[in-house]
Amino acid sequence: MQQTAPLLSTKPEQVIQTGRAPLTHAFIPSDGPVLSYCSGCAKVTKSTVSRQPGPATFLAGSCLMPLLLCWVPCYVEKCKDAFHRCEVCGGFLGVKPAFT
Repeated sequence: MQQTAPLLSTKPEQVIQTGRAPLTHAFIPSDGPVLSYCSGCAKVTKSTVSRQPGPATFLAGSCLMPLLLCWVPCYVEKCKDAFHRCEVCGGFLGVKPAFT
């Protein structure tokens, strides 16, 4: 029996370029802007920080439910997750969860 080489396709694969790095939740240990490497634009830039409610925000709210103060953590900045983005291209750099 004669072995044959596997068939290779001569048709190139279609590559879709999005211009952004894949979303990964890297931990950044700071609430404020930090210098970080962006894989989207291949530069070291200062991050911009936005705050969004996360699991810790809702857990804190549920603990305050008996006092009817469950809305307070949604307005306290330290109770929200800090999302870091590249200030050049807007790519996601990482997140610092609340209470860590």
